[in-house]
Amino acid sequence: MSKKNPITISSWTLGDKCIFEQRCKAAAEAGYDGIGLRAETYVDALNEGLTDKDIIDILNKYNITCTEVEYIVQWCEEPRSYEQKYK
Repeated sequence: MSKKNPITISSWTLGDKCIFEQRCKAAAEAGYDGIGLRAETYVDALNEGLTDKDIIDILNKYNITCTEVEYIVQWCEEPRSYEQKYK
C-alpha cells in the first residue's frame, strides 16, 4: 500500500455471490487498496477450500490488503442460528 489513506471497498459493495479471489481481483481492478472482510466472507472462503495461507496469497497476488474487519451482528441474540454460533 503506497497511499497515506488507503481506499477500502466494503465487503457488501461486492455482494455475497462472488468467490474470494473474484472479490480481490475486482477491488484491485477498480483501484482499491484494501477490502473489508466480514465473518461470513471469511467462512465462505474457507468453504471454498481456501486456507489462511491461500487467502493471504490471493491478497498478495492482487496487491490488496484486508484493511477493515466488519461488524458482527446478532452477537448475543437468542436463539442464535448455526451461522451465528459458528462466528
